[in-house]
Amino acid sequence: MDQFFTSEEEPFRVGDSNLHLFLNHPYRLDCGFIFLCMGGEAVISTDVLVHPIRVNSKVTLFPGTIFTLLEASEDFQVRFLTFSHALFEESNYRLGTSFIGFIKENPVYHMSGDQATLF
Repeated sequence: MDQFFTSEEEPFRVGDSNLHLFLNHPYRLDCGFIFLCMGGEAVISTDVLVHPIRVNSKVTLFPGTIFTLLEASEDFQVRFLTFSHALFEESNYRLGTSFIGFIKENPVYHMSGDQATLF
């Protein structure tokens, strides 16, 4: 789980993972979490909503979200960015509550291959 934690000295982290630490273990996120599915398939739960994940699915989760990896194929792999609660608060102030609300209600976006490459 340490690979996902942020600190004052390190307000964001980037890496690759299969997210198996979250498999069938609901976890309330202390930080923000964005990931892009690079391979395989999975099913996740965000708060009480269930979402299928496939290659090029982008998932955006905010601090306080209850996240669970419900299912994952053997080749499931993501590239992730986590960001501190303080960094989230700063962006929340700049982006506004309607935008943040929209993202919270629609955390999964299935991108085309070109969109994923740009992302």
